[in-house]
Amino acid sequence: MAGAKIVLLAVSLEIAAIVSCRPPDSNLPLNPQVLFTADSRFLNDVSSVALKGKIELESDRGVESGDFSAFLCGPDSVVFIVEGLFQVNLFRLIITGDNSYLKSRDMKSWRELDTREKLTVEEYRISDILLSSFGAYLLPQFYLESISVKHQYMILTSKTDNSEFEAVPGGDNSSFLLRQRSSDIMASYKKAKKLREGAFPSEVEIFPRNRSWRILVNIEKLRINPEIPAEIWQLSS
Repeated sequence: MAGAKIVLLAVSLEIAAIVSCRPPDSNLPLNPQVLFTADSRFLNDVSSVALKGKIELESDRGVESGDFSAFLCGPDSVVFIVEGLFQVNLFRLIITGDNSYLKSRDMKSWRELDTREKLTVEEYRISDILLSSFGAYLLPQFYLESISVKHQYMILTSKTDNSEFEAVPGGDNSSFLLRQRSSDIMASYKKAKKLREGAFPSEVEIFPRNRSWRILVNIEKLRINPEIPAEIWQLSS
């Protein structure tokens, strides 16, 4: 238990150090053809990113909200933490190369998964998210790169597993939809925020085609190349 407290303290200290981003700019366009090219220059030579914000998990079981923090370390390493009231861990996911580890509030121990598997969290009815693509849904600019443009949408490929995505702009040029060709999972992106000489979408909604559940993420803070404590990769109790 003492080890768990050390891990949570280290995470809290790191998250407290994340710098705030500007508020969303309602006049800033969010066109994928710009986002994945010129607006991604702030990620040049970046090896890791830390995110912090608010999250909602919604399904036929109801809605649960909390705070989230995420550490994206290269193409195949992710730590994702969801906390409820009083910093109670609702959900933790650790992805390290070919292996992933999951623990939700109702689970007594960690579950080990192959990163090529699909993520299922019965407690929240979440299913069918490819673990290898989880980071790409949170901050697609960090994981995806353009390979072609067809008509109104872009074809992107993942640096993690070479899977392909389609990025389709919204009609008002302030949002876009991301679809993974090998999955029924989609994500919509809104509310662009400026960061250095680029921008990123601060509101992310992840959902299946039948919309039986959804994850709504609002990124309030982002830090590039942070010092990430080694303890967050530990499978604490």
